[in-house]
Amino acid sequence: MFRRKNEIKYEMKSPFSKVVIGCITVKLIAILITFLVMMVVAVILDTIWVQLISTVVGIFFYTSMLYSACWNIAERDRNLVKFGHMEEDKMRGLKAGIYSTIPLFIFTVIAIFESYTGVFPDFVLLVYCIITCPFIAIVVPCLDNGLAFILVLLCGVTPLCTWLGYKNGYVLYRVMDKVVYTKPRSKDKRIR
Repeated sequence: MFRRKNEIKYEMKSPFSKVVIGCITVKLIAILITFLVMMVVAVILDTIWVQLISTVVGIFFYTSMLYSACWNIAERDRNLVKFGHMEEDKMRGLKAGIYSTIPLFIFTVIAIFESYTGVFPDFVLLVYCIITCPFIAIVVPCLDNGLAFILVLLCGVTPLCTWLGYKNGYVLYRVMDKVVYTKPRSKDKRIR
C-alpha cells in the first residue's frame, strides 16, 4: 500500500472497468451515428426505408466499432500478459460485453413490460427506440406486433461482438486482412 521512496514498482494495468466503459462509449457513439443517419434519411424517404437504411448502417457501425475496440484492447492485454504485467483472461471481452449490456437489458425488460401492459407512458418506448436505433427495423415491428419478448436477443449482440473482437485480437487474427488482401500473383501470371 505505502511504498518507500527508493522502491520502484513497474506495474502496468489494464483495468476491467476501463474496458466496460470503453464498450459503453463505443455503443453510444454508434447509436449517435445511427440516429443522425436516421434523421437525415427521414427528410428524404418514407418510414419503412428510414428504418431499413438506418438499421443496415447502424448494425454495421455498432458491430464493427465494438469489434475493433475490443480487438485493440486484446492486443494490448496480450503484450501485458506476455511480459508478466497482467494475468491471462481470454474471456475478458465476453465479460466486458455482458457488463456493458446490463443497461440495455434493463431497458429491454421495461420496454417488454410496457408493450404488453401499457403501464408506463409512451415516452418509455420512445427512449427505448432511440437507445436501440441501430436495430430499429427489428425493434418497431416486434413492439407493434406483440413479439417484444424477441428483443431480449438484441442483448446478445454486444457480448458476441466483444467476445469475437477480444478473442481475435488476442491471437492477432485480422479479419480485414482475410477479406481485403488476397494471395499475391505469381510472377508468371502478372499482367504486363
